[in-house]
Amino acid sequence: MVDDLALNLKAATFGRGSRGTQRHPETSRIPLREGIGQLPVIMPFATAFIQEEKKGLLLKKQGIGKEWGFPSVRMELGERIDQTLVRRILQETGWRLEVKKLIGIYSNDEGAHDRGDVEKIRVLHILFQCQIFEESRDIKDIPSDQFQFFPPEAKPPLSQFHGRFFRDGLADREEAIFGQ
Repeated sequence: MVDDLALNLKAATFGRGSRGTQRHPETSRIPLREGIGQLPVIMPFATAFIQEEKKGLLLKKQGIGKEWGFPSVRMELGERIDQTLVRRILQETGWRLEVKKLIGIYSNDEGAHDRGDVEKIRVLHILFQCQIFEESRDIKDIPSDQFQFFPPEAKPPLSQFHGRFFRDGLADREEAIFGQ
């Protein structure tokens, strides 16, 4: 962030510096909790806005209610946030991503978890515009109950939060936004 400020860039960057370490099993939340106790945690999630010209927007089934939303994954300790998406999409689909630009950074109460004395977590979503540059598996080989492309005008209902991602991704602004 200091580099971006010093360079007086219009948009925040994310691609400089180390790509981060490889994901290790010991980077889960359990060892994190062992280290910091019950202090509140800000947990970054990387979210992908992938729009293919002929296929539409890539959506993924989300959470317990299995609603459609944009692919999102929790950043692991030691990872660079853009590489979080690269890792997870490759694991789940076999596709290689190029992270093109930062669309926005979001936090709101929908992403907050407070389960009494157990965990106090604030989720921070970092939305990136991404492009698939290598498909080692065809979309028909990936379970359609997990990932599907939808034309923007025929997308399924999205939560208010993912609806914001949809609008901001399609707006294709030059600069990133910070929103709730």
